[in-house]
Amino acid sequence: MSSIVATFGLDRSLFYHFALFLILFTLMRALFFDPFMGLIQERRKRTLADRELAAKLLEDAGKKLSEYESRLASARQQARKEMDLLIGEARKKEADTLANAREESKKITQATLHELESQRASLQKDLSKEVDAMASTISERLIRQQGERR
Repeated sequence: MSSIVATFGLDRSLFYHFALFLILFTLMRALFFDPFMGLIQERRKRTLADRELAAKLLEDAGKKLSEYESRLASARQQARKEMDLLIGEARKKEADTLANAREESKKITQATLHELESQRASLQKDLSKEVDAMASTISERLIRQQGERR
């Protein structure tokens, strides 16, 4: 071995340096590298756990969204049914109101026609009486005028 050391031009300090390196590496590994690797492993575990939790939360959110959309569609359908029912009732009330208004209008028109007919008959009577009176008056005047001319 001394011939090998002499051939490469190495001295004992290399072995000391190598031993010191191994001692320092072992210390550094125990004090720094292993805890740092532990932290990295812990971080990786937490990241995976957080990803799993996020995936679960996304899945729950998706379920809740689909449930919400289902309830919303159901509520809209129910609202449409109620609105159609209310519109039907309103149309029926409108038709009833219009029918009642037509009936009332018909009654008023009939009453007005009867009143106008009775007024016409009354006016015809009055006019007939006046015609007779006027005819008498005209006849009398004509007779007087003829009497005066003679």
